[in-house]
Amino acid sequence: MTPSPQPVSTQPDSIQSSFVTVEIPLEDSPSKMETAIQAALRQWGDPLRWAVMAVDVANQLVKVEAIVTQPLPPEPLPSLG
Repeated sequence: MTPSPQPVSTQPDSIQSSFVTVEIPLEDSPSKMETAIQAALRQWGDPLRWAVMAVDVANQLVKVEAIVTQPLPPEPLPSLG
């Protein structure tokens, strides 16, 4: 039995962008801070850009605002049958 052909998408992958605000614990070095920020943002998508908006020294927190991207699920293709 010959397998039937499967539809192939010719559309480019689409992405969605979102604005995200996170608060994370203050780290003791800039490199550790950057690593912690990147890890926190990856929970929401792929960080496109981010900025530290506030540092709360009393509570040892950093507020970060970012734009993250996520791939959109592919649209269903029409059936060939």
